[in-house]
Amino acid sequence: MKWQRLIDLKDEYLKVGTCLRFHPCDFFAGERVVEIMMCPSSSDYAVFEFFVTAGYESGTRIGFVPIASMDKGDQLGTSWLIENWYKYIYSESNLHDVYVGRKRSIKKLPFEKV
Repeated sequence: MKWQRLIDLKDEYLKVGTCLRFHPCDFFAGERVVEIMMCPSSSDYAVFEFFVTAGYESGTRIGFVPIASMDKGDQLGTSWLIENWYKYIYSESNLHDVYVGRKRSIKKLPFEKV
């Protein structure tokens, strides 16, 4: 997976399954890097939610995208995410150190031969 800085991805769109990594604040004690994944939401007020994928806080929801922000169906504009990162996703990180990774390709289980 190739990682790019979020602020370098203006006017692009992210899909469900996209991962983001950044350095956390004290909430994630002992974690040097936090990875979150964009997931569809089942709530009445959000279209996407962001969940921690690894570490002590795995499964914790840390952000969401309100329904009113949607302009492209099942995708999220990086411009919106950049403008609203501190308000809706994670206020205690440096936006310039947020990295985006596209969907991972899973073709086999670890013990299977291709």
